[in-house]
Amino acid sequence: MDNVDKLKDSYTIIFDELQRVEGPKGSTADAIQIVCPFHADTDPSLGVFMGIGMDIPLGFFHCFGCGEKGHWNILADKLNLKKISAVSSKLKTTKEISGKVEKLKAKLAIIDSTTKLSTLMHSLGDPAYYPWSEDVEWRGYSGKLIRAVGGLYLFEHHHSKRELACFFPNQIGPRYYGGQKAFVNKVKGRPSYMGTKGDWAHDYGLFPYNYVADKMMKKHKLKYVVLVEGVRDALRLITLGIPALAILGAKQFTKEKLRFLIKAGARHIFTMPDTDTGGKTMKNTVRDVIRAYNETSPKPIKFNNLPLPKPKGKRKKYDPDDVPEKYIREYMEIMKDEFKFKFAKPIN
Repeated sequence: MDNVDKLKDSYTIIFDELQRVEGPKGSTADAIQIVCPFHADTDPSLGVFMGIGMDIPLGFFHCFGCGEKGHWNILADKLNLKKISAVSSKLKTTKEISGKVEKLKAKLAIIDSTTKLSTLMHSLGDPAYYPWSEDVEWRGYSGKLIRAVGGLYLFEHHHSKRELACFFPNQIGPRYYGGQKAFVNKVKGRPSYMGTKGDWAHDYGLFPYNYVADKMMKKHKLKYVVLVEGVRDALRLITLGIPALAILGAKQFTKEKLRFLIKAGARHIFTMPDTDTGGKTMKNTVRDVIRAYNETSPKPIKFNNLPLPKPKGKRKKYDPDDVPEKYIREYMEIMKDEFKFKFAKPIN
């Protein structure tokens, strides 16, 4: 069992065991609150930290009434709850950890929430998070790929429920501009994806920019990129060695995004849109932005559309994620023979 699995198991144990504790409960951004067993408490004044991937260990507790604090197993002994395996931390003493608890919210409050991953998570309500495990698939895509593009486990909690999701941060260079939460289990009536708040996707929604720019285009000296609408569309093409970026919406392409593509080395931009009205809008939006750029630039950018076939029968549309691979392979042959393009090494 790797470290990710141990943390998942520990998180599950702590969450489930806290449900057994009698008395009123509450939850804050980063903790579940219960009635403190170390003093005569009537309100939930003891917080159990539920974060993963941060300095404060998962399960560390701190009572803001009597001041009692320590590792989960101390609390488990007191309440006759199930213990967990040791969870490592950069902080070695309860004094250090306690100080971190006090400073955490003040620190997060003054840092721009688009700068660091931890503060981006703060904008989501401080869910627990940890890098995706390479041996766990996500909706048919390998864990190795999900981890390579920056995918994270997202452990969300409320005092009465918990849920696991995959989170795809939108990072360009060192900055985090937002992200897409993708639920592991589909629920009828709920969207499969939820973006973080704000209009960041308009100018900065290019997923997974750093991986495509550095590990594909720069590493293999590729001068082209294929634009698609959604996260899964990009992942499908990347598995075949094609540098692909999701613009996260049919109309979400701007001069700012074009600037990032040029910075990554792109001199030829393709679109592979869905076979619906949104796909047509995406193709036209990208084409128009490139045309406007070329009118004033001494180094014009080439543009081509890669249309997918319209499905037959009851199927309403194709997108790059679910179109039969033979159609993508045909375009790869054209890229190789007509444009002399190479491809990156696929991640299996």
